[in-house]
Amino acid sequence: MKNTVRAGKLLTVGVALTLTIGMLGLGLTADASHTATVGLGLAEPFAILSGFPNLTNVGPTTITGDVGLMPAPGAGIIGLNCVQVTGTIYASDATGLPCMTNDQPRLVLAKGALTTAIGDAAGRLGGLPVAANELSAKNLSHGVYKSAAAMALSGGGTLTLNGGGDPGAVFIFQLGTQLTVSNGSTVSLINGAQSCHVFWQVDTAIIGTTATFVGTVLAATSITVANGSTIDGRLLAGTGNVTLINDTIKRSTCSTGINPDARDVVPTASPSPSPSPSPSPSASATPAPTSAPGASATPAPTGIGSIAFPELPSTSTLEEDMTFLILPILIVAFAVLYLVARARRRRAPPIA
Repeated sequence: MKNTVRAGKLLTVGVALTLTIGMLGLGLTADASHTATVGLGLAEPFAILSGFPNLTNVGPTTITGDVGLMPAPGAGIIGLNCVQVTGTIYASDATGLPCMTNDQPRLVLAKGALTTAIGDAAGRLGGLPVAANELSAKNLSHGVYKSAAAMALSGGGTLTLNGGGDPGAVFIFQLGTQLTVSNGSTVSLINGAQSCHVFWQVDTAIIGTTATFVGTVLAATSITVANGSTIDGRLLAGTGNVTLINDTIKRSTCSTGINPDARDVVPTASPSPSPSPSPSPSASATPAPTSAPGASATPAPTGIGSIAFPELPSTSTLEEDMTFLILPILIVAFAVLYLVARARRRRAPPIA
């Protein structure tokens, strides 16, 4: 009898422990997959925001997105003309080129939104360290990464950001001081990760020559990009200057159908009240996830740049959850079989 009671207690403890392990695994998965994006507000349309004393450029830099300089005057935009910018160049006064737009109120609001975004990114809790503060040769899943000092992407290496099949995966890097990206280095996106969900909260950033960089730089002071680099993101500087040399900057945008602020909202279709009278088989041949019925196909967003993304998979975490459940179930099953067999052996009458 005592053996049976003991076996029952052991079974109860085993079940509790394994279920606890399984639930902890599920909880960690859910937390990691729901890091909220950093809202940029009125700073979102800008590819470049610079502060003081200027925004300088050398060579045929091309910029896709708006450009702004504040509080320095419009004359502080040096070496950059309006032909090089696919967007609007905003200045705080009329001292710049005639093609610039004098809109100080807009710039004040954009700079305020940048300050808010920097505070949001810096205030995220649970940041994980990066070994030796070195980003080269790292393959990182989505989440928050933190260093009280500087981080570097050295030696022309590659940092891989792995979305894990979630196109809404968010990566936030919190740096106490400077981000340094060496010459020829690359930030690569795989498994659905998008540049619009990558944020670098820094004091200053220095990006070397011919680098391929991804994400929005939220710099408290200044940003410098050396010759011939490609930026899929934004360069947003608070108080200091932005310096460019023959670079390509494309403001990052999320791929069609991705809402960075409502990843868990299930979209609802709005049927057209007056369908086309002559439907053809080709009308439904383009499975764009968010295009309205009857809308023509649209080209890929310009913010994606040269990074090719595969077809976006489902954001369901069912497979990840099952991974944490299978092990506890197997452990419980083996424990039950073992304890039942042991109890039967002990209940067997002794041989006379």
